[in-house]
Amino acid sequence: MSEQVFLSAHLDDAVYSCGGLIHHQVQAGQACSVLTVFAGSPPPGELSAFAEELHTRWGTPEGPAAIRREEDLEACARLGAAALHFGIPEALYRQGQDAKPLYPSEEAIFGSAHPEDRPIVSALTEALGEVGLAGSQVYVPLAIGGHIDHKILRAAAEALAQPVWYYRDLPYAMRGGELPQGLRRPKGVESIQPLEPEDVTAWAEAAACYRSQESTFWDDSSAMAVELDTYLSREGGIHILAPSTGS
Repeated sequence: MSEQVFLSAHLDDAVYSCGGLIHHQVQAGQACSVLTVFAGSPPPGELSAFAEELHTRWGTPEGPAAIRREEDLEACARLGAAALHFGIPEALYRQGQDAKPLYPSEEAIFGSAHPEDRPIVSALTEALGEVGLAGSQVYVPLAIGGHIDHKILRAAAEALAQPVWYYRDLPYAMRGGELPQGLRRPKGVESIQPLEPEDVTAWAEAAACYRSQESTFWDDSSAMAVELDTYLSREGGIHILAPSTGS
């Protein structure tokens, strides 16, 4: 596995949140990978009305997961990072034993884990352990904004037998998003990684590769680039929380 591994809940999260850092590390000669865990296709059969609504908004009524995987490959290539995908469907598509959606609305997706979905944390931890992360510096989302998949990924990564580094979930953190109730801020020291202008340019170009997802957050790619630049100017770079070295 690469020296630097960025765990991403969905096919856009790590690049939206850390694209400039990834490019900066690659330019410094480090090998970087983006591993998206909820990158699988929907199960066969009828989808929820909420899923159908999102597919229409994304302009991907026939095969959204495949399109989004291609977008991710393009984005990661723009940054010089390898892209890896697990086959687990995101919360939007996961079903219970009765074949009904576990998260049939936006409110549900930003709420608590469904009881039938709780075993996914240990299964994901096991899957992450099998890809050979030992020796890599692993970055995980803080879960700012409270999306259920971000929270699940963080919990699974924290159960690994190695330290992890945390990144702020963007664009949620850009817009005043906070950790959801009940989710603690990890112990450790937060630092800010300054970026070169070319890192920011590559970041914006990579983020623009997720064409299907643009309308979820921005009017167009220009608006995205402006918000990103404004955030970086205010913060001075990308915030990373390093694991505590104390006992």
